[in-house]
Amino acid sequence: MKLLNLFKKKYDNSETIKILLYLAKSDGDISVDEMELISKISVQFSVPLKTIKSIIDDVLSTPFEKAKISLPKKEEDIRQLLNILVSLMITDGKIDVREFLFCRKLALKLNQNINVIDDILKPFIYGDKLKGFSEAKVQLKDDYEAMKAKMWKPTSQTTKVNEVVALTDITIILIDKYQEKMPYRIVYDLAVKCYEQGVKRASSKSYSEGLYWKDISKLEDNMLPPSPYIETDLMNVVRAMTLIKESAIQIEGKIDIVKNDWKDLGMEWKQKVAQNLLEGTIDFVANEV
Repeated sequence: MKLLNLFKKKYDNSETIKILLYLAKSDGDISVDEMELISKISVQFSVPLKTIKSIIDDVLSTPFEKAKISLPKKEEDIRQLLNILVSLMITDGKIDVREFLFCRKLALKLNQNINVIDDILKPFIYGDKLKGFSEAKVQLKDDYEAMKAKMWKPTSQTTKVNEVVALTDITIILIDKYQEKMPYRIVYDLAVKCYEQGVKRASSKSYSEGLYWKDISKLEDNMLPPSPYIETDLMNVVRAMTLIKESAIQIEGKIDIVKNDWKDLGMEWKQKVAQNLLEGTIDFVANEV
């Protein structure tokens, strides 16, 4: 699938190529299509072959979590990098959950909204960005919807922890990143996810779609998004806003309690703490809706 023309060069450093190679590697196999696209981007960015070989050696020998990578700072460069990542992710005509989660992990490192990768991906699946690639579009749609169903629906009624598997890793990354204080807009975004899971757990109806989530990025301490401009179900939407705000307060308080000891915890304990944090908030919502 030829996707190179879907973006323009914004910056041309070798760090971009390194990130793309880590993405391609994240599913355990760098495909021919992925390598072809990375090669084309390397040429467009004027990255010398010698540099590319050195980058490949680094990527193959060093896990992404331990790699030294310089990330873009400007908003336009960040957005451009994420667009390139999504283009690479789907260039082989499919969506691998490991590549999708890698993109999400990187987006969080770039201080972006949890759902930014979905927002970039959806025009390829449901819009006109893949005009002329109807078969590929059907495959991507099937992959995406199957992946989302698996990520957000429990696979067994005997364990509630399946509902928060996707959020647990994200929460660990965020607490690792923000040792001093997690930005309120990110706490609020986690609270939205807990609200939605709590509603599912209670077999109730979610009203979070009635809110303007694009305004979350502008939130500061203890703020709420603007009141929704809708008339139907207004009271239920306001109730959802209140529950999400209360959930955000809970999450922020729990993180404050554990942050001093967090850096000394091993991964197994971090997973347990993050799961308990999320489970408590989800149960709170489930009991209140």
